[in-house]
Amino acid sequence: MRTANDGVHILDLEGNIIKVNDAFCRMLGYSSDELQGMNLSQIDAKRSADEIKIALANKGLSNPVLENTYYHRNGGITHLEISSSRVEIDGQQLIYNSARDITKRKQAEASLRESEARLHATIETAMDAVIQMDANGFIIGWNSQARKYLWLDCGGSDRASIA
Repeated sequence: MRTANDGVHILDLEGNIIKVNDAFCRMLGYSSDELQGMNLSQIDAKRSADEIKIALANKGLSNPVLENTYYHRNGGITHLEISSSRVEIDGQQLIYNSARDITKRKQAEASLRESEARLHATIETAMDAVIQMDANGFIIGWNSQARKYLWLDCGGSDRASIA
């Protein structure tokens, strides 16, 4: 657990953090002393303590891999991909979690969505007709100017079927 690259954190069924490794501490900017004894709801940016308890009680019935968002000690947000499994340690039912920081991936995905939205807006508001084709020459999209030209070329008889 100490040498794992993944951030390990072990929870009881109430969501209390029982044990963490150094990698998990680095991901969130806390010391192990700060994290151990906290309830997961104190750092979970999406779920309340009750939602966490329900999810932990149902562990094994739901998807064992999830993406979640946590508060970093510096006030920022950290996105983690977490693999969980129920384990029994010293007769106690616990949840073993292994986390990977996917913050950079989430930021890149958001940046790509913004870039695609800007590109779509640019194409849609262009004064020229823009027709998008795939590698096989099939039309996969067009802007409003292209719809106007296509409608005029078709004699304007059925605009709705072209748009």
